[in-house]
Amino acid sequence: MPSSAVSVSCDAERAPLAPGVHCFRTVEEAENAWRLLESVSVGCLYNTFDWLSSFQANIGEKKCVTPLFVVIADAGGPVAGFALGLEGHYGMRIARPLGYGFGNQNTGLWRPDAMDTRTGSLLLGAMKEEAAKLGADCLDLRDMAHSIDGRPNPISAKAQPQSFTPIFAMALEADFEALYRKHRSSSARKKLNAKERKLGEMNGFRISLARDEDTALRFLDCMIAQRSARAASSGIPNAFAGYAARDFLRSLLLASIADGSKRFTIHALEAEGKVRATYLGGMRGNCFYAYANSIAEDDFLKFSPGDVLLKALVREMCEAGLERFDFGLGAERYKTAWAQAESLSDIVIPLSIRGRLYSASTRAKTALKRVIRDNPRAWSLVRRARALRAQMS
Repeated sequence: MPSSAVSVSCDAERAPLAPGVHCFRTVEEAENAWRLLESVSVGCLYNTFDWLSSFQANIGEKKCVTPLFVVIADAGGPVAGFALGLEGHYGMRIARPLGYGFGNQNTGLWRPDAMDTRTGSLLLGAMKEEAAKLGADCLDLRDMAHSIDGRPNPISAKAQPQSFTPIFAMALEADFEALYRKHRSSSARKKLNAKERKLGEMNGFRISLARDEDTALRFLDCMIAQRSARAASSGIPNAFAGYAARDFLRSLLLASIADGSKRFTIHALEAEGKVRATYLGGMRGNCFYAYANSIAEDDFLKFSPGDVLLKALVREMCEAGLERFDFGLGAERYKTAWAQAESLSDIVIPLSIRGRLYSASTRAKTALKRVIRDNPRAWSLVRRARALRAQMS
């Protein structure tokens, strides 16, 4: 396999890729190669073409993000790829995973038979070379998964610095009740089942998947409104508050509804005429990625509508034959009740002198955050300060 990068175009005739390293500097040029790779590869939902193209169209372009898709091919076609987004940062230019800030983890895409260190080294080398050509000072690959579909990630190792926040995930089973008993204690199941019965007795109670555009947008708007209300009380920013973020999620949901797939879905629990909880996610391979959720902060909180909805969602994925449920980043109670933490890695590679300063600063900030988070008293003060700031704003 050649070690030098070559730029190619992949639009008009949609020709197969020749063996080598290919880079694409627009989403349109990358589509054919990326979708072809996607069809034969493993990798997370957040590195699929639909996710990346929707991000770039609705968010990336507004932030002046320059996309860079790097694809490795052999005689059989594409074998590996990673999508980067270059953007300005305090006078520097940083190359991050495309979709940075809106995905829970990064893997790239890999054909299973090519997941080896040689291909990994070639891909990482090409990423550095092509990013440097576009003026990047640093390659900043955050939240890199250690394994992909049960195989080691060729460009991420546990020996590398750990990300500040892990993801939480669990293996699914065909028998939901057996899984439920395995992960939740008898008392926890009893309490949640009682709350579920209470909700079930209310007028208009239902848990449903949005199957048409109007329902999907109604659920989505409820989710964003509920998360904004939560942000106002807790001080934790709502990443989906702006129109750009809403349009990003809207396009994913509507495209899936239009083609009848479940690549991206939104579920809701309704009772007494209102949406009380939502869950937005998607499927890739044998995994369901639970991306974002919300609950209404009202009198119904005592019935734990979010937990009841999550239980129904886990059951649905078990019955669908999926093998893994990914809860995403962050140690929240509703995640730890079901799943175990899985650490991620941060790969920060300077490409210039300024990049070295950025790398050192990034590592120092991550270390400080970890010290604060691991100190219960300090972390409690941070949460209280956030809430106070929210109340004052």
